[in-house]
Amino acid sequence: MNTVERIYKDVKQLSEPMAQQVLNFVHCLKLDHETNTQVNDVEYQQAKERTLQRMRQGYHLGGDIPSRDSLYER
Repeated sequence: MNTVERIYKDVKQLSEPMAQQVLNFVHCLKLDHETNTQVNDVEYQQAKERTLQRMRQGYHLGGDIPSRDSLYER
């Protein structure tokens, strides 16, 4: 028996007011999950944009940038 079947079995034995409370609880759980998912998506996009911006700027690791000719022996 899977979780949904177990929940159904237990809830169908409850009175109507208690079953309504369970339904309200399920709706709250769904809403909370959807809200958290949207917040996580927004935070992810913001972090991604900050990282891409840093990558576009580049990093200076010190020292002089060598010329192309000095890097290759001819």
